[in-house]
Amino acid sequence: MNSTAICWLLIWLCLSTVGLVRPVFAAIAYLLVFYTNPSAWWFGSGLLTGITSRWTLLSTSILVLSLLINGRFFLRPEERGLRTFVIGSLFLLANVCVVHYNFAANPLLSEKVFNEYWRGIMGAILLVLALRDRQELNLFLIGVVACTFLASFEIIVGGQGGMERGRLEGFSFPGANGSNGGSVVLVFALPLIGYFLLSSRNLFVTLGGLASAVFTVETLFRCNSRGAYVGLIAAGSTVLALSRGKVRRKAMILVAFGSLGVLAIAKDAKIWDRFYSIFAEEEERDASAESRLFFWKAGIAMVVDYPFGSGGKGAFYSSRGMPYISSQYSDFRSVHNGPLDMAAAWGIQGISVFMMLYLLSMFRVYRKMQYLTEAGLVRESFMGVCILGSLAGTFIGTFFTSVLDGEWFMWLIGAGLVYADLTFEADPEESALVDALESEDVEEVTDDLYTEEENQVFSRI
Repeated sequence: MNSTAICWLLIWLCLSTVGLVRPVFAAIAYLLVFYTNPSAWWFGSGLLTGITSRWTLLSTSILVLSLLINGRFFLRPEERGLRTFVIGSLFLLANVCVVHYNFAANPLLSEKVFNEYWRGIMGAILLVLALRDRQELNLFLIGVVACTFLASFEIIVGGQGGMERGRLEGFSFPGANGSNGGSVVLVFALPLIGYFLLSSRNLFVTLGGLASAVFTVETLFRCNSRGAYVGLIAAGSTVLALSRGKVRRKAMILVAFGSLGVLAIAKDAKIWDRFYSIFAEEEERDASAESRLFFWKAGIAMVVDYPFGSGGKGAFYSSRGMPYISSQYSDFRSVHNGPLDMAAAWGIQGISVFMMLYLLSMFRVYRKMQYLTEAGLVRESFMGVCILGSLAGTFIGTFFTSVLDGEWFMWLIGAGLVYADLTFEADPEESALVDALESEDVEEVTDDLYTEEENQVFSRI
């Protein structure tokens, strides 16, 4: 028994208990298990695995019960984005069932990926159904940031995993193993951390965001993954490019401080060598980068030949996939590209529906962000631009590793569509101040803000 396990159990129990009344807390309990499942992390052996080895199932059951108790399975007419997400997710679920049971090239390996994928889709639907108002969306995003901090803390301080050949290995999340997959999950959280750092009015949340930023970036650079570096660039570029007006100032501050933090932490020359290898000329690329290009070309050829999919791990962990790489490799390999991996596994129809959901989420979040910017709701608009940064960074990061079908990406797509459905209202005090500052007759407005006696005093001054 250890103190970390006891603290983890108490947090999970509190979240699950409150979650029966407020589904969003049951969703955060599910996040806690996703990020630090006792069955896969060092502190779980003994007490926690002795209670149960199926924490994900237990958390999912509590979330389902909470949604039933609170009537969250019924969608309101105005929740168009949420309805689209549910329908699209159910199509993806049906598609993986059809492909796995009819077209799987390696049924045994496909079974493992299939089980992870359909459970992740169902988990994403349940999580998003728990987010039905602004406060719940905010709490969910706080939960992502807090759980990312906990995972990073346990890696750096608790000793989860270790360095192998200059990279962090020995830690995992469902559907994302080791440095390549795990680093994409970390990139997913960083723009959201930036949102709370610059926009939260709660000192505790701001300080928590700062701690999460430091530990997450440190863990990210220990992973030393090209995909993570490209994802960070994409996230920062998206935040800058799509922000407007007063939101642009926050975006510039976020990217500036983020860049300074990266420079302060990334002092290892190996990190920069690996980063620069992304942009190297063909004759200067290392063997790892060169092999990825070979796998990508082979993956495209396989998708063209088998457009309806070859099941999980079809490229290239199957007799169907091996001929495409046999000129250079005699053993099973990964395609190392999320979109190609999904297309090869679940078919053109699977990747097409996924991309439609993704692009719809991006488009609707952008439109909502524009509207909020014009309405003067800077904080709410900045939330949108950070969600866009997370969507872009995570997607681009998966171009270097086969984790596009990870459930965390579906959470983010759903959260974006929920954000676009919500009605945001300005804080009354903030709205009064903005109206006063933007009024053509400032003196008349300020007269309304003070008593008659105070106005007489001001007039003498």
